[in-house]
Amino acid sequence: MDIREKIRSLYAITRELEEAFPGRRFTPDGHTIGSIGEVIAEEAYGLTLLKNSAETHDALTADGKLVQIKATQVDRVALSSEPDYLIVMKLDGNGEWEEIYNGVGNRAWKNAGKPAKTGQKQITLTRLRRLMKEVSPEERIKRAEADKAPGEIMIREITPSHSQIGELIRLSQAWAEEDITRGLVPNEESDIADKRVFTAEEGGAIIGYVFAKEGVSKNYRSVIPDGEKYFGIEEIYVVPGRRSEGIGRALMDFARETARRDGYKYAFLVTSTKDSEKILDFYINKCGMTFYCASLVERL
Repeated sequence: MDIREKIRSLYAITRELEEAFPGRRFTPDGHTIGSIGEVIAEEAYGLTLLKNSAETHDALTADGKLVQIKATQVDRVALSSEPDYLIVMKLDGNGEWEEIYNGVGNRAWKNAGKPAKTGQKQITLTRLRRLMKEVSPEERIKRAEADKAPGEIMIREITPSHSQIGELIRLSQAWAEEDITRGLVPNEESDIADKRVFTAEEGGAIIGYVFAKEGVSKNYRSVIPDGEKYFGIEEIYVVPGRRSEGIGRALMDFARETARRDGYKYAFLVTSTKDSEKILDFYINKCGMTFYCASLVERL
């Protein structure tokens, strides 16, 4: 069964009902969202779901780890008790989902808010994303190979493992060797350490990436108020053989949508690509960004 297609159909029906009956909401919530998250996680991580009556945990990994699964359409989740392991995902209503947190439950439980009268503790997705940066690759519940069909491209934000850092460095070196960007210096591990990393992956290999970092506006007041934090896109790269397939745009869309959910009002980037016409067409016409300024040079 194609779970994502079934979920797309479910949301399509709710949209039709809302159009037919203005003012009424039919969006799935509560137990429905919880169940959707559980079946997605079952397939994506190769889990065995427990009975609905099970306390605290929803599933079991192949090696015996107990996992609580939380799915949401909003900006936070509620925890009723401390789980051994916790997977939190954000659903977008189109059959797609984003992993927000995947690690030991104690870290999330300790950083959640004070218990309400119901005993539940709320924690925002923004805080969970920050906590995710502390999770080592060894701690995470591993994805099941069956989750991604051959040839399917997966776009996601990652906290790079040692091997992924090496792969990103090699891609950066390949980019520099293409000589298509002025002043580009290949990345070292220290250059990646403080970046948010978004990847396009196929068959376990990274075929494109976006690096981003928070910035604070200074002297950009004509487009961004001084002192305003912005989502700074520092690098975007797709391997030569996979360009013009929409991968770069998918990376940009995913990264910027993540930034919006994190509360950023602006995305900002500077480009020094030699093919200025092509890159401006990409950013302005395909990605919908606004031209800000240009720096020109002439040798006299």
